[in-house]
Amino acid sequence: MQSGATSTPFAKGTATRQRILDAAVARFAGQGFRDTTVAAVARDAGVTAPAVHQYFGSKQELFYAAFEYDVAPVLAAFHGGGGPGRHLALDSTAAQHGLV
Repeated sequence: MQSGATSTPFAKGTATRQRILDAAVARFAGQGFRDTTVAAVARDAGVTAPAVHQYFGSKQELFYAAFEYDVAPVLAAFHGGGGPGRHLALDSTAAQHGLV
């Protein structure tokens, strides 16, 4: 690494993952699971669709990660640590979107 450089590969990967999650949350919230495409999320995040798959594996896994990223912290605070309410909410959301 060059002297004076502040970014590490890990930090860059973390920032990319964050951008993908932010884009996914916005797309899933605005369009729902069925109408959101990995390509649209990738475009919004400034990456390629294969990059999204590299980070998250599949659209369903991206959805779960976006949910965990955006909603789970609120549920955890609400339920005092995320106990059973967190899993119930994930299962309910997945069922609403035909994922289970």
